[in-house]
Order: sequence, then structure tokens, then C-alpha cells
Amino acid sequence: MVLTLHIMRHAKSDWSAHGLSDKQRLLNERGLHAASQMGGWMRRHQIKPDIILCSSAIRTQQTLQGLITGGLAIDRKVILDDLYLASTRTATGLINQHGSAHKSLMLIGHNPMCHELSAGIAIENTKGCDPLLLSKISNSFPTGALASIEITANIWTNWDANSGRLKRFMRPKDIV
Repeated sequence: MVLTLHIMRHAKSDWSAHGLSDKQRLLNERGLHAASQMGGWMRRHQIKPDIILCSSAIRTQQTLQGLITGGLAIDRKVILDDLYLASTRTATGLINQHGSAHKSLMLIGHNPMCHELSAGIAIENTKGCDPLLLSKISNSFPTGALASIEITANIWTNWDANSGRLKRFMRPKDIV
């Protein structure tokens, strides 16, 4: 069986608002637009996660709302404090914990976790992967970017980096 893991980094945030904690930081106009654009792109490419795990930071929740505004249909979302600045180990544990009966799962989080988790999987299993995608994801994981990874496993608790293959890597600036 194939499971699908979508990893998205929050859209561009606003650094100009003084007095807000990192967790309270908002998206800027560019980020709001990019999140909506990505939601439309996901809809057009029939990407519809069964469950979305979203960091509790305001900017990740605004990214999720932008995806929905852009046209992404969602069935279930879970806002998690543990995803805020999570390590790859923590993120993997949350996937295992919340994935259960779902075939498709999406994380909306932060770097370095988004980059480390997706690039780590992509680099572990390059067979059949587009070299251009590998090059893009190896270099950086910009704000608003989405990596889609196919995992060969029956259930989320049985996967590891060797069982995944990068299928897509889309950045807001790549949308035409």
C-alpha cells in the first residue's frame, strides 16, 4: 500500500510587528497570497489530505486558512503545540500517532523540520525521482513550499526514510 505525506512550511511571515512572540507572528501580504495560491494549486492537482496536522503558531494556522481560501478541501485538522518548532523525531512521532487510519497526511510546520524531514526522505531514496526535484529540495525549503512524498507502507507506524519517494516539490514562485 502507498501512503502519502505532504509537508508544507508556513507561508512568508511578517517580521515588522513589534511586541509579538515568535509563535504569535502573522503572515505578511505576500504570505497570505502565496498560501491561497498554493491551496488553488493543490485543488487543481487533486491533493486532498485525509488529515492535516498544523503547528499551533499563528502563521501556520493562517497558512492553513489560506490553503482553504484558495480551494483546498479538508476533512480533518488537528492543531498541535508539539509541532511548533518540532524536531524531525517529534514530527515523525506525531505522524505515527495521528496517521492511524488515514492514507494521506499533511504537516504544516516550520524549518528546519520541514526541510530536514522532506530532504532526508528524498535523499535516502532517489530511485525514480526527478533530479530537478532533488536539486530543489536539497538546496532549500522556502516559505510556502510543499513536498509530497509517497511512502511504501501499510500503516504510518511502519514507515521510515527508506520507504519514501519524493513525488512533488512545489514552491509558490513556481506556480504559473
